[in-house]
Amino acid sequence: MRLPPAAVVSLIGANLACSHAPRTEAPAPLGPVIESLAPSQGPAGTAYPIEIIVTGTGFAPQGNIVTFGDISIPDLASGEGGTRIMFFAPKERPSNGEVPPFVLTPGQFGVTVTTVQGTSNTVNFALTRGP
Repeated sequence: MRLPPAAVVSLIGANLACSHAPRTEAPAPLGPVIESLAPSQGPAGTAYPIEIIVTGTGFAPQGNIVTFGDISIPDLASGEGGTRIMFFAPKERPSNGEVPPFVLTPGQFGVTVTTVQGTSNTVNFALTRGP
């Protein structure tokens, strides 16, 4: 079946209009993005270990680096398709040499995730006084 010339031009115009239509959706971020920390706070002091779950997108299957304040926690794996990372909040700042580790005091600590794609946004974790 042959289409009349006007119908062919109309179909070509419709295809061109669709291919040049502006995109309305935002492009997906390339690097990691933190959506939340659970919990978002916990007691300071070495007697109280705190398991933190970072939820977000774009985490690598292996080799993620979580930064807690100025302390790096390397080589962490993600789960659930690159949307969750589990780590324990550091309670001491490691030292070099013969100086003992420094116990972290209550305050806000920025948490980021770094992969080969880049570094995420910062989400704060609060170390609080007492249990």
